[in-house]
Amino acid sequence: MEKTSDGSYVKDGKVVWEPKSEKIKESCKNRAEEFDLRRQTIDDANPCFEEGQMALECLKKNMYNKAKCSLEFENTRACKKFWFKVKRNRMLNGIHPFLPDKEEREEVKKQYAHLLKD
Repeated sequence: MEKTSDGSYVKDGKVVWEPKSEKIKESCKNRAEEFDLRRQTIDDANPCFEEGQMALECLKKNMYNKAKCSLEFENTRACKKFWFKVKRNRMLNGIHPFLPDKEEREEVKKQYAHLLKD
């Protein structure tokens, strides 16, 4: 079962339940928009957000059996180590911001690729 942005619940493409009043539908829609905005802000601040989300999705898919998601956890750890090294290097060299903006990350990855080998 999946919850839609208007507060309805859908299962196998069919609406199972939907809010009765327009006020509740509007409130659900506003909360969904706020959540998306908050998620976008977190995504912009955390360079390993996608890797973390993949690990969480793996856990959900495998009924929270951590052993089946070891690759995703290792990927998240490697991402965090890499960006920690980048941040530390940029701090030591006086480069601001210490963590680059989302738009600059691909270029920074190429620039600091040598840190992946450590």
